[in-house]
Amino acid sequence: MGNPVRSCGDRTLTDDKDGADAVPASAYAVASLRNLDGSGSPAGKWAYVRSGTGPSARTADAAGYDRADDRFEVPGFDASPEAGVIGEAFGDHLAVEVAAHADDVYGRPRRTDLACVADWGSTGYSTAPHCLRRIDGSTVYADRAGEVHADGEIWSRALFDIRGALGARTADRIIVNAWFGFRADTDFADAARTTTISTAQRMYGKTAADAVRAGFATRQIPGIG
Repeated sequence: MGNPVRSCGDRTLTDDKDGADAVPASAYAVASLRNLDGSGSPAGKWAYVRSGTGPSARTADAAGYDRADDRFEVPGFDASPEAGVIGEAFGDHLAVEVAAHADDVYGRPRRTDLACVADWGSTGYSTAPHCLRRIDGSTVYADRAGEVHADGEIWSRALFDIRGALGARTADRIIVNAWFGFRADTDFADAARTTTISTAQRMYGKTAADAVRAGFATRQIPGIG
């Protein structure tokens, strides 16, 4: 199933506590699941979307990817407050990207705002227009509030701007590859400067590195200029 709020453009939809009739038939799409484990459940060697605050999700965009996903890439990740923030931001970014890619692959219409995270997943506890969070906010590093979701909007906005500058495929290749070089206790400055910017330089050269640097500089990440 895709994101019915996004594909229908109907922000009054709710999940009706997972009710069978909550989603219009027009919002469904067929997707082949490969490499299942034969258990009869949708499990196996395929991307399993999880929500950190609710039941497992099998739509193309969940309420956000769980920070446990980060620990698959960096054992022990979240060992510092800012690492936790970066993890939350990455989850929101990835949820938006997976949804956008699924829309493109399956030809689904996109009638709502791309930068709105989990408009479908948040219908049960928010008012229309539904957004769990946004990744196009205006907060900068000095606006940190000490809360991982709020502060995550600083990092996710940088990633969103990098996407806008380089395109989704190039930006996501840089962003995901950079993750494997993060320290478990990384902070904003180190994750931006010594990992993500250097990954862009290594993979695509100076022009890409400059675009990544600009994304972080606009969020006023320390040491990025």
